[in-house]
Amino acid sequence: GGGEYADTVYGTLLPVGDKTQLSADVTGLALDWLSGASANHGLVMLATGTDGGDAKWFTREEGTVERRPLLHIDYLVPVQGTCN
Repeated sequence: GGGEYADTVYGTLLPVGDKTQLSADVTGLALDWLSGASANHGLVMLATGTDGGDAKWFTREEGTVERRPLLHIDYLVPVQGTCN
């Protein structure tokens, strides 16, 4: 509830146990941000109600650093004069 957001799903996270780090590939979203095809308004994580109520999501303000969300980006810098 609350607020407006696009209904495009870029990834799914399925809780599998306590203290398990999860990841989702949001490459498509990052590429849309980079190209300007989509404005960067962040991500929203919506519960589906299938986790049994025990899923926990933390924000960047979380006191325990290990629990804060992380966005990991791998990119290649093109080198002039090389093959693609």
